[in-house]
Amino acid sequence: MMSKVSVIIAAYNCRQTIGQAIESAQGQTLSDIEIVVVDDASTDGTYELVQSLAIADARIKALRLPKNGGPGAARNAAIGFAAAEWIAVLDADDWYKPRRLEAILKAATDLQADLVCDNLKIYDHAREEIIDETRHGNKYEVTPLTPEYLCRRDTPLNRHAIGYLKPMVRKEFLRAHGVAYNQQYRAGEDFMFLMEILLNGGRGYVIPEALYVYRHRISPTTRKISPHSRSDSGFEFAIRGCDDLMQKYSASMSREAREALQYKRWVFESRIMCGDMIDDLRQRKPLEAARILARRPFILALMAATIVKWINANILIIWPRIKPINANMHKKDRNNI
Repeated sequence: MMSKVSVIIAAYNCRQTIGQAIESAQGQTLSDIEIVVVDDASTDGTYELVQSLAIADARIKALRLPKNGGPGAARNAAIGFAAAEWIAVLDADDWYKPRRLEAILKAATDLQADLVCDNLKIYDHAREEIIDETRHGNKYEVTPLTPEYLCRRDTPLNRHAIGYLKPMVRKEFLRAHGVAYNQQYRAGEDFMFLMEILLNGGRGYVIPEALYVYRHRISPTTRKISPHSRSDSGFEFAIRGCDDLMQKYSASMSREAREALQYKRWVFESRIMCGDMIDDLRQRKPLEAARILARRPFILALMAATIVKWINANILIIWPRIKPINANMHKKDRNNI
């Protein structure tokens, strides 16, 4: 009997985290699943660990690529092997909340969707705790996911980029439209995959709940890079991705989608210019920095957005620790009255 959902995991040198990811899939309230792990030529014993877990649980399928091809290649191999009606993506250093698959499968069925995403809980690896969650879509109801919405919420101006959302997608839709991960991209491949589904007419939605725990590549509070991250910053990949999508879908893309893609490209181009300006300032080249700013004053908005995101992240850490102190002080004051 075919499973309802295939959880696909691309794994590369992630022996320290893959166990938690697989365990979170095994512990779902929806048990009618398979877990397809494709090892991308790891050298740290990841594949051997997954094999040992597969012996104890027949739902786990372990595959191995002969050479490293990146996350897109590993996920495409997993999708090709997967036997279920639905494909749910899980990164090897993230994990699911127990109700995740049940919740998004119900939404997909009720909405007759091709693609469903939930929001993310943000895990700060430096502090080893969940510090925030994304707020994409309506707070109280399901929100349609369109190419325009996806593009405009996937820029450095946003507190959390929507392109990081991990979808559950109908496998038959992928097969019928020839949609797959673009294996040329080792960063930004999630956004490209979502856009290709939507530009091919996929019915996509975002549910309000945050049931996917995402290990942020860069700690929002300390800015340290996670030792388990396999991604690059990808600003150049983002620009190239916009160009590739505009070229591939030039004949069928709506004007709104094209404008949204152009906006996303412009913002990422500005972000690269912002980095160049900061480098000039560090090298004590104020005139060169001033020239960049004169050409693109929007850089100031990007710098302000970065500062605001840092402040918000740190307030989320500090505030919960201040409140109990204040509460105790108030209680002590009342006792002294």
